[in-house]
Amino acid sequence: MAGMDGLGRLIDDYDGDPATLRWLSIHPDRRVVDRVSGNRIGWSTALQMWVQVGLLRDVFRLVDPTSHGHSLTAATLIHTPRGMVVTTRQDAPVNPIVTGMLAELGVHRAAHGTVAWLAEANPGTGLHGDLDDQTRAALRALAARHGAIVSADDNEESETEA
Repeated sequence: MAGMDGLGRLIDDYDGDPATLRWLSIHPDRRVVDRVSGNRIGWSTALQMWVQVGLLRDVFRLVDPTSHGHSLTAATLIHTPRGMVVTTRQDAPVNPIVTGMLAELGVHRAAHGTVAWLAEANPGTGLHGDLDDQTRAALRALAARHGAIVSADDNEESETEA
């Protein structure tokens, strides 16, 4: 299985259940986009843990385009009551939509650049679940309250290598 820099060799890969994972991206231009990534799971020899390679690759391509989805870069993970936010390095401009959403959820941190909003990781396995319809709808409504442009046309499927 093809890996990413920082993961080492990936072994014992298999298709996760569900086979795809839904998540949101929230952009500095105020767009909220539905995303879908393949849920191929492999054991990272470097990290000594199971990783969702397609999800990681798609998130890092989006959050840090300079990585081209091939390396784990300086990203910040922010845990919230509604999932996990992956934001870029702090040298990127503040994303006011996500920063406002976080504050409303009681998380007083700034988010930067384009942000990925994922389902929380399972504490036992470290693997992310699917961001369900109810949570995505609640997040889209929360984003709209903070000035996001939420449209039914913003459905986009991420490209993942199997």
